[in-house]
Amino acid sequence: MMMIFDIPFILLLTIFNVHLQAQLTNYVKKVNGHLIIQTGTGVKKENIENMDITNLENFQGAFYDLGAIEISTTKLLNIDWTKYRQKMTTDKINGFTIEIESDESIYATIPYYEKNNMQFKTFDNPLYDIMCNPIQCNIGLIMFSRDLKDRDLLFSKNYLKVNKAMIILIKSEDNKLEFNKINKVYDLVICPVSKWVPTKSQVQYEPNRVLNKSGVTIYNNNRLHTILPIFFKKGESNFFLCGKLRQPSLPDLDVGYSVVPPANEGENKLQNNSDIDITQTISEKCSSSKNDSSISYYTFVYSDEKSNFNNDIDIIWAQELQTYPLASGDIVLFYKKPKVTLDFTDDIKYIKLLHNYKPSCSKKVKNIEVIALISHYEISSFKSEVQNNKYYQIKSDQNVQMECYAFAKNSAVQTNFYSNSIEFNVVKKHEESEETIGSKFMFEISNIAHYGSYMCGINNAVENVEKTLIKSDYRVLIPKADSELKLEEILLRKEGPQHPYCKRSHFEHDKIIEMDVSYGENKKFSTTNFQQPPKEFIVSDKIIEYNNTVEDMKYLVVCTYGYGTILRIKFKTIQEFRFSDEWLNEEIYTTTSTTPGPSTTTTMKYDHDDEYEKHQPHPSVYEPYGQPDPHYPSPIRNKPKEDPGNTILYMILFIIVLVILIVGGIYAYVNYYKKKKRKKRNAEESSSSVSDNIGDVPKSRHSKK
Repeated sequence: MMMIFDIPFILLLTIFNVHLQAQLTNYVKKVNGHLIIQTGTGVKKENIENMDITNLENFQGAFYDLGAIEISTTKLLNIDWTKYRQKMTTDKINGFTIEIESDESIYATIPYYEKNNMQFKTFDNPLYDIMCNPIQCNIGLIMFSRDLKDRDLLFSKNYLKVNKAMIILIKSEDNKLEFNKINKVYDLVICPVSKWVPTKSQVQYEPNRVLNKSGVTIYNNNRLHTILPIFFKKGESNFFLCGKLRQPSLPDLDVGYSVVPPANEGENKLQNNSDIDITQTISEKCSSSKNDSSISYYTFVYSDEKSNFNNDIDIIWAQELQTYPLASGDIVLFYKKPKVTLDFTDDIKYIKLLHNYKPSCSKKVKNIEVIALISHYEISSFKSEVQNNKYYQIKSDQNVQMECYAFAKNSAVQTNFYSNSIEFNVVKKHEESEETIGSKFMFEISNIAHYGSYMCGINNAVENVEKTLIKSDYRVLIPKADSELKLEEILLRKEGPQHPYCKRSHFEHDKIIEMDVSYGENKKFSTTNFQQPPKEFIVSDKIIEYNNTVEDMKYLVVCTYGYGTILRIKFKTIQEFRFSDEWLNEEIYTTTSTTPGPSTTTTMKYDHDDEYEKHQPHPSVYEPYGQPDPHYPSPIRNKPKEDPGNTILYMILFIIVLVILIVGGIYAYVNYYKKKKRKKRNAEESSSSVSDNIGDVPKSRHSKK
């Protein structure tokens, strides 16, 4: 319950608070808002409003980065940028200024950047401007004190208390703060970058990331601004974003320039004065005239979605055009450097303005052809006598992933662009056909089916990429020199090749130079003569067969291949063959002898060799050559003739074995019967002996006598 003597104290406290509020208005006499108008000779201020500061809202947040400074009372002053835009009488606006008049006995201090150092600045005159333009923006915190100045706040190590402060913020209905309205794309403008807003001002600015690569940061300007041409990313059309302004208690603002479309749309199209050949020395001048030789330029490279693998539009500052990685279709914009830097040196009451500048000229980079090839860093080419060498070996001992890449002569960026902009398909070339494998595949160095000729085809591409510039050539992947490839065992069936065989060729320009066949106990046959081969070998268009075979044998076939004078290397394939059980069990054999020797079988010509090739499995399936084909006729093989003498011998042996088995069985039975009878007699004798001894058991000591 409130005591009666508390009332005078509460009344006194209320009067004191009202007095403090009155004191706040005594610190600041007036606040006026002005737009900065750009004129032909400089700038001028246009008054927009006289602000009422008697009923400002209190700041309820926490301060950061003020060190030992504590502020008791802080008011929020919101600048209504929507109202300012409605009162604009011209589009030549370049920011605004808040003119403040303080009491003559008051020191007004703001956070401020001096070169690269964060400092405080106390105004010498009670009438001062808080400016916000593309070069600098000092909105945010203003501190008022009767005895503390910038040096006191900056260097004092003691606790300091500031009783009065104000934070100037900007609000906008569309959350945009535009410096100017521009109707020309590609004109140079100023964008703020780092340190545009002092960190201690309680307001933060985050530059657009595009400024890091697109803008020219002028030297000796403390990195407060950059210059770049206005351009739009895909999906952007009416506002060029420099960055975002983050303020306490208000939404973030987009900072930049409004772009109004010109009456003539052709004014925003780049007119190319000439072409640039990136394979030659690049001129950094607009022309070769003597008048142009003394002019320096800023150069920017414009790339649209046709030459940008991000499928977007970019403008990038090319500090050194000679070393910049230009790509086909890029446009280089030239801006006269002296005219730009002259305007940057103008300093009118902390306001630095840049007039709009058009490019002096532009040049387009000529298109260059790009070739698509299957590749991997683990492949290398052979030195051969073939012009434009196309033979490659895999250096790695491990399987590698192969895919297609685009290669441009003397242009790493072009190579990178097309390799990332186009989805290629790997295409395997066969003798009479081509097969698409996919965008990439795992190349197995031990799989003969994975060697051969490969090309690249375009599967999918970024919109508007110039596909006509892409040429494709093939590479032949061949085994390493002296390598031995072990192939999977093949079961010879009644369909398909009827004998163990070698292919006459696996890849382009290779051919068989030796065939070795071994089986049984040291049975070996070989040949290097395929024009007039021995009788044991059958030569057809695509394969060479060893036809002097017997059933139920396993054959080891070693095929040696070379490239003649093209490549002085050899490789071997090693493969086992045997006849399938189904085939051996069928009685459809005819006239080949059972022992190695001269063959009576005539040379067989396969009518379906082409069909056989077509039914070979695709390399990506990883199956061996020589699988059954329904188009082949049933094989004709010989079964050995039976000799009558051999039959009689078999019958005699059978009778002898049978007699031995019968005699042995009788003998075993007699022995078994005798043993059983003897065992029974022994058991009876043992039982009789036990019965006779029962009566001889001694009496117990405790028995009665």
